[in-house]
Amino acid sequence: MRLRLAGLIALCAGLAYLSFREDRASLPPPPGPAMAERGAAPSVTPPPGPPAGLWQEQVSRPLFVAGRRPPGAAAPAQAAPPEPPQPPPLGAAGIVVRGGSGVALLRLADGGIARVTEGEQVDGWQVVRITAEGAELRRGRETVSLNARVPTAEGLAPAN
Repeated sequence: MRLRLAGLIALCAGLAYLSFREDRASLPPPPGPAMAERGAAPSVTPPPGPPAGLWQEQVSRPLFVAGRRPPGAAAPAQAAPPEPPQPPPLGAAGIVVRGGSGVALLRLADGGIARVTEGEQVDGWQVVRITAEGAELRRGRETVSLNARVPTAEGLAPAN
């Protein structure tokens, strides 16, 4: 057993020696005395510069500035976003339908309640139709349906 261990150690030492010897043999020779005296590195040709045009514009922009515009340059003018449409009344607070005609109680955006019938206007919206399920409002080409009934969750009994 000890003989095998000694042989294994000798084999490892021999391989390490050969490995070290090969590394020294493959190293490039040190610079000649002329290069060492001057202390200069060999000359390297720099790569060509970037092409002119759009590339120059990209390079001239600062990296860590919002919008990447050079200082003092005005940001491009943007068209003002269209004004958001005025919201319709928030919802139908109640609906009463009797004999083909109906009355709707509409909860307004300001918190008030308006009592309306078909054909009337409220906050610029015309009441087009009133059904047992809700009211339909129209302003220009925009149509909105306001539901009076809130669907109950499946399996839960409606409140009494």
